[in-house]
Amino acid sequence: RAATENPDRFAVSAWEINRSANYGSPHLNQHELPVTSSKLSDNGRTIELTIPQLHPTRCMEIKYSLKTDDGKEFNGRIHNTIHTLGQ
Repeated sequence: RAATENPDRFAVSAWEINRSANYGSPHLNQHELPVTSSKLSDNGRTIELTIPQLHPTRCMEIKYSLKTDDGKEFNGRIHNTIHTLGQ
């Protein structure tokens, strides 16, 4: 729980791409989105991140560095798109 509730364990960035008939595009306007808090759900299966500057974007990456219950570190990344934000 301590690792998941430390916002420094998460790094979020967003960027745009240039859509074209060609495959691939450089990252355009890439910027970091500060994570101000993170909270583990009561069932231990969901982590809620607070990202005040969050906005719809086609390209976003969430990196995480967490620990298992027995203290082993594990890292990962999630790539996603945000179409709309809820209320």
